[in-house]
Amino acid sequence: MRDDTSTTSSSESETSDSGSEKTLKTFVMEEDNNRTLRDYGALGAFSLTSGISPPTTQANDFEFKPALIQLISSQPFHGLASECPQDHIWRFIDLCMIMKHNGVTQDYIWLSLFKFSLGGEAAKWLADLPPNSLTTWDQVTKAFLARFYPLSKTAEMRSKIMNFKDQEDESLYDAWERFKALLRACPHHNMENWIQLHCFYNGLSKQNKVTLDARAGGPIMLKDPTISLQTIESVVQNDKDWSISERAISSKKGGRYGIDSINMLNSKVDAMMTQMKQYVQCPTPSHVNAINSPHNSCPPPHANMPMRAMFCDVCGSYDHYPAQCHLLDSNSSHSSSMEQVNALNQRLDPYPNTFNQGWK
Repeated sequence: MRDDTSTTSSSESETSDSGSEKTLKTFVMEEDNNRTLRDYGALGAFSLTSGISPPTTQANDFEFKPALIQLISSQPFHGLASECPQDHIWRFIDLCMIMKHNGVTQDYIWLSLFKFSLGGEAAKWLADLPPNSLTTWDQVTKAFLARFYPLSKTAEMRSKIMNFKDQEDESLYDAWERFKALLRACPHHNMENWIQLHCFYNGLSKQNKVTLDARAGGPIMLKDPTISLQTIESVVQNDKDWSISERAISSKKGGRYGIDSINMLNSKVDAMMTQMKQYVQCPTPSHVNAINSPHNSCPPPHANMPMRAMFCDVCGSYDHYPAQCHLLDSNSSHSSSMEQVNALNQRLDPYPNTFNQGWK
């Protein structure tokens, strides 16, 4: 009897399940039949999705301050070649560390706010991820670095570290800081300390090598790697403390015939202003009554005449002014040529006093 009852109940349940499935299929078919051709091409209801899914939190009274969100989004990461994704993650974590609340984990804060720190191509990358595909902070950082720090960039940074060279006239402090910046930009370089020190020492110029060995009390290569690192830090710090004034003085030197750039610019401006004043104050030359203006020092327009050159309207010479012309000197032996000059000017004058109306 029990077996029959159980068999009967199971058959009834199967019948009810099959009936519900048929009802659901019928409802779906009715919904499809009610859709028009326009409904198939139109967008459905909007749903906000993201590739990052923050975990749940038990703190119901917790909320993010707008000031923190604005601070995070003030310097977004756009995915440009000049931007460093490692630096962006470090800055983002530092900003998020200022917020703490009981019952709220750091993963919840990081996963909730990370989307506000992206822009441009980086924001597009996050929008293209499958919805809720990243659920932990480790997954987010791995996917982010894999997209914006590819293997080719890792190989490039390793090559820069191994082929490090100090620049011309670069101090020990500047060279060491630039070398450490390369190491920070590629924290996964997988180089041991002794390899890093070899790369740095090999890239120094002969002068910097001698300076480093002298200040270290002997060749740096004869020391333990840990001691060598501490020695380099102390040497470059001492170089920074006492070489700033020397570098400032050397940067102002301009060589044997150097001159301060500001003073040189001021002198050029003064010369130009003086030249312009003389040009503006000089009246326009006229061929009429040119001889009657002995103080007129303006030459006639001439393409080959240099600016600010002396010119004599009387004899056409460039070595004196009209007031100094020998033709105007009555005691001069050349005063007899004055009549020829007057005749020449009258001939060049388009409206002379001897104009005859009959010559029209």
